[in-house]
Amino acid sequence: MVDNKSVLELGDISAEAFEALLCYIYTNNTALSLESAFDLLMQADVYLINSLKKFCANFIGEHIDQLNVIDIIKLARELNLPKLEKTATQHIANNLQQYISNEEFHKLVVSDALEVRERQETDTIGIIDDLRYYLNSSSKFSIKHYEENEANLKAINDLLVTLGLGA
Repeated sequence: MVDNKSVLELGDISAEAFEALLCYIYTNNTALSLESAFDLLMQADVYLINSLKKFCANFIGEHIDQLNVIDIIKLARELNLPKLEKTATQHIANNLQQYISNEEFHKLVVSDALEVRERQETDTIGIIDDLRYYLNSSSKFSIKHYEENEANLKAINDLLVTLGLGA
């Protein structure tokens, strides 16, 4: 008797992620957890399933407050997910005092500054520009908000001076 069973090895994908991937392909929907969202996001990138990438990125963005936002920005840049990067940057802008002394945030700012230097352009630092934009475009218009905003902008400028990047 001949055994006609074949085994297909897919590499770095768990059975759970593969099941979710197949579910999404057939139904355009799948259940996600924070852990599975990242696994599935990476697989969607590998298999070039852009709609699944966006699906996972939206899920991650909805749970941004439970995650390492700096890592999310890096991942969003790596996988070309500008909406997720924007969501993460807005989260930092809205919670700047939690991040202004964060070593990982400092490394991100320095990394962005080095990219500008490597390109030998007169650009400004991407993450800083985005933060200033989100701080200035807030829909809150009160004296208290104005004072908080000014304090946040000063904190950003002080950070740049501390990191040797000017203001």
